[in-house]
Amino acid sequence: MPAEAPGRRVVRVATKEVRHGDPTVEKGAPGIAFKTQEETPVLPSYASARAAKVIAVNEEFVVGIAGRHPVRTELLPGGIKAGEPIYIETANNKLVAAPGAGIVKFGVLEQEPEEAMDWAQVNLDLRNSF
Repeated sequence: MPAEAPGRRVVRVATKEVRHGDPTVEKGAPGIAFKTQEETPVLPSYASARAAKVIAVNEEFVVGIAGRHPVRTELLPGGIKAGEPIYIETANNKLVAAPGAGIVKFGVLEQEPEEAMDWAQVNLDLRNSF
């Protein structure tokens, strides 16, 4: 995963499955999910490496709630431009371009998503600017 700027973090328990490094919102804390530990030792394999990235329901994890973070471009709302706000649905962690019921502020896209890039920088510190 690319390097990121410093930020604050909170500990939460997952109410829905989320992948390490992906956007999430738990108990009013929108941010980036970080898996903190693997509960049982596993044999090294591609399947176990993929499974290790999943944060399961009822698993304790950390949410990065501030700073600049890379977000997979495939998760961004279609047609979003640099400088535009991003929102997140509380029920399913889906990023959307407009506010509404069950949707909270997530951050601001800092750069245009590019086809060649798998990541785009999102600034969570700017969520209070819109």
